[in-house]
Amino acid sequence: MCCKVYPVPVLSKPAGKWCQHCKPGQGCGIWLERPEFCREFFCRYMIDPNFGPEWKPETCKFVMNYQPNGTFAVTVDPGHRTAWKQEPYYTGLKRMSGQLLGGGVTLFVDDRIHLIIVTPDEDVIAGKVDDVPNYEIRRDVRGGVMTYRVVIKP
Repeated sequence: MCCKVYPVPVLSKPAGKWCQHCKPGQGCGIWLERPEFCREFFCRYMIDPNFGPEWKPETCKFVMNYQPNGTFAVTVDPGHRTAWKQEPYYTGLKRMSGQLLGGGVTLFVDDRIHLIIVTPDEDVIAGKVDDVPNYEIRRDVRGGVMTYRVVIKP
């Protein structure tokens, strides 16, 4: 799935399109010569043993990883834009967002049209996929329970 959802400029591969070197059922056709981006990339499914087989990107139709800007991204196959909203993924992502927010990390879903901020309490469209949103996540304790509200700033 990473061979589809991410851009690889050195290969002139746009985001959301299959890499021309991807061989279905076999893997990368240029494995030994693949670009540095591909060599260095490991999605959360590959490195976190807490994710079961249903979280394998080719099954769930999205790729999860930490971004250089300190956020956590769920990048969805554009042919399956609502895959992240299906169970067991939606409940798992909501739970994960609460854990991440506790550490100061925001969970974004990139469905190739919108960037969506996901908290345990709401999903907020933060802007178009190539825009960098200006936002704040406000925390409040109600009845002993932490709640989160996303505020998009102009």
